Amino acid sequence: MNLLKIIVYSTKTPFMKTFVLLLSILCLGTKSFAGDLPESLKRLPEFSYKQYRDPKVKATSNMVHITFHNDQGLLKNQKVKIALVSKTLTIQTDSNGVYLQTIPRGKYVFRAWLDDMHNEITSDTILFPGGNRTEINIWFYSSIERVICDKPVVYVYSDSVQEVSLDLKVNGDFIFTYPQYTGAYTLTTNPSGMLEYQGVSYPYLFWDAATSLPESCKKLNTGFLIQRSELVPFLEKACNSMLFNARERSDFITYWAPRMQQFEQVYLHFLFNDDCNAIARYDVQPRPNQFFRVYMSWCDGKGIDAKALLPQTFPQISGGGLRFVEWGGMEFNKALLEL
Repeated sequence: MNLLKIIVYSTKTPFMKTFVLLLSILCLGTKSFAGDLPESLKRLPEFSYKQYRDPKVKATSNMVHITFHNDQGLLKNQKVKIALVSKTLTIQTDSNGVYLQTIPRGKYVFRAWLDDMHNEITSDTILFPGGNRTEINIWFYSSIERVICDKPVVYVYSDSVQEVSLDLKVNGDFIFTYPQYTGAYTLTTNPSGMLEYQGVSYPYLFWDAATSLPESCKKLNTGFLIQRSELVPFLEKACNSMLFNARERSDFITYWAPRMQQFEQVYLHFLFNDDCNAIARYDVQPRPNQFFRVYMSWCDGKGIDAKALLPQTFPQISGGGLRFVEWGGMEFNKALLEL
């Protein structure tokens, strides 16, 4: 349940009645996003508006056309509660997330907030002229900066054909899964590493999700600062240090290296094994003999002092029997670093 309040303060002269518009909007039942890049990651302006003459609007009034968005998209077909001065109304946005309100012409400061998990919106003083329509777009972004955990892939190996149950809980919202995740996977594994699920073979399981960057990734004390020309050799060395096999190493490097080469230098920080639980947790039955996970967070390394970084040590994949191996990563905005 999301609480949204909008306050419009009038700055009319003392000879005219002060108009205060208080909208307390209770947004119910917002849907989780899946399949598309979340609007919270597109990062549109938090507040925008445009105005134009409308002959249907009285000269003493302004028709305000408000479209509400949050991290998950449009707040459409939502029951909302509005308190206008002392009168409370329950309304509903339309299928486009729009609500219309006629207000007296004047100058107003527009403020809006959704809940403690989203940024508060405050406009400058805006003139709402009579005989005009004002179209406002409001985007509520999570106050917890979100990132995409890209392409975590899961390989499962066994010494013989074996049935395995794998359940996944993500600290965030799935964007895409393949095969589609609708609950715990029931897989058939074999020594080749191919996984059979519902009669179809897969080389690995795939997912990505919008999540929060773990605090340990923001602390600029461990990791690596790598020049563009050294990226591939560095990633090869890292994969070999972790004892990735040829397929895992090739999958990892061919996915990440082309993306990282947009920067002259790249800052990298690794999360290993239990530290990855800040992003996602697995319940695998029977419990694997080897459970190995690595997530790599990275950003533009320009301006970062390599001398401030202690190199990380890479753990290794080992052992036989049932083996679980996962890698993934997150590109993030350098502004999140605690410099």
